[in-house]
Amino acid sequence: MDTDIILPGAILIMIIIFMVPFVRKKYIDVKQGYPPEDERSKCILTLASARAFTLSIWWMLALM
Repeated sequence: MDTDIILPGAILIMIIIFMVPFVRKKYIDVKQGYPPEDERSKCILTLASARAFTLSIWWMLALM
């Protein structure tokens, strides 16, 4: 078997499998009338994205 085809396909399937419960929970919450994102969620996502960006910059600098 050729791993050049199997590995990306397996990664894509894993991402989809882990994404389904998250999307389902968000859909149910919105259907019940809850806001899609509250202040705490926005703060957590902003902090996580800032840290991921900083880490990726440091990682790229370390590789150079």
